[in-house]
Amino acid sequence: MKLFSAIFTWCVLLTVMTGSIVAARTLSARTDFVIVDPWQGSYVPLDSSILLSNDGQEISTVSIKFKSGYVVGDTLTVNAAIAAFNGISASFNGTTGLLTLRAVGAGATATQFQTVLRNVNYNLDLSAFTTNPSAFAQNTLKILEIVVFESGAELNLGTESDPDFHFYEFVSAGASWLTAKSTASGLYYYGIQGYLATIRSSVENNFLRSKAGASTQGWLGGSDSSDQGFGASEDNWKWVTGPDAGVSIPGSATAVGLRQLSPYANWNDGEPNNLGPEHYLQMVTTDRWNDLSNIANLGYFVEYGGLPASSSARNIIRIQLLYPNAIERALIF
Repeated sequence: MKLFSAIFTWCVLLTVMTGSIVAARTLSARTDFVIVDPWQGSYVPLDSSILLSNDGQEISTVSIKFKSGYVVGDTLTVNAAIAAFNGISASFNGTTGLLTLRAVGAGATATQFQTVLRNVNYNLDLSAFTTNPSAFAQNTLKILEIVVFESGAELNLGTESDPDFHFYEFVSAGASWLTAKSTASGLYYYGIQGYLATIRSSVENNFLRSKAGASTQGWLGGSDSSDQGFGASEDNWKWVTGPDAGVSIPGSATAVGLRQLSPYANWNDGEPNNLGPEHYLQMVTTDRWNDLSNIANLGYFVEYGGLPASSSARNIIRIQLLYPNAIERALIF
């Protein structure tokens, strides 16, 4: 199958989960375009030079899933001998379009998974293509998501059929709320931008609490300061960071998976009371919330996930199924 220069795009979002990002973790995928012509062959590598690295943490599983554009006949395969040599098994579910790479033992290194990822191919079943060409013509843009699991610290905020994995860390270095907000937005985890964490359910609240020590308190991404925008104003608390920016705090909630459509709050008794004044959201040493002034020096909770991926991000691969008509084929070939 031939590789051509940029004409169309097929985006692959790479997301990596873990319980802590104290150590460096890096993901870097190709930035050029790959055009897949079904008339020229049967498969093409997703990215033979993808980089995946960390500071020695073991990885248990990597999943690669078609997020959109999947047609039965699209497949993802990996060189079985290379996978086995690196202690990794591979299985593809043709119903859901999911390739699962799993360490045979307790875990494999980032280098081992990188080697296997470099040998993952997109394959097109030509019999399916010729039998049902209209389906492929309508689904030429295909989006895949790669998720890397380390220690089981990821949280699915979506549903089983439509997952939305986010991951979290607690930064213990003390900072004011404004500094913490700025610092968090400059953190990247395998190409995914961070932000002061937002909480939309009791499950997420408890999960986030588990990221910090029992006697530790930290900043969250809520405020009632009009300076923060997103509709925040005195006594009108809003999430002002991440994909939940503009969502009100507090309120009753109706769950959809673990993410909720309506506001959620877990204020401490008598809070918020605006003593100080206090315009910034804090999780205290329990799992409850408090309003606090910016001058406090606290650690902070950082969340990764849910923000739209930048078109220039190194965790994006662009490939598109080329589906020329007869005139286009005459011009190209």
